[in-house]
Amino acid sequence: SEWYGFFLPAKAGPDAVNRLNAALRQALKAPDVVESLHSFGLEPSPSSPAELGALLKADTERWAPVVKASGARVD
Repeated sequence: SEWYGFFLPAKAGPDAVNRLNAALRQALKAPDVVESLHSFGLEPSPSSPAELGALLKADTERWAPVVKASGARVD
């Protein structure tokens, strides 16, 4: 599966993170936004910053051994 997320600089304060998260969650409820995303085959699934953090951790644990075994490198 694939997913998309919104990220802020690490030094962003919790108030900014929470305000952006609330605004994004509200936007992802708007019928025109939902319809537009569906037209691209996407299913909106709003989450909290903690849920996104857990997803990142799980994906890293899942895929890190595969990337390491492949020998892929970032230059």
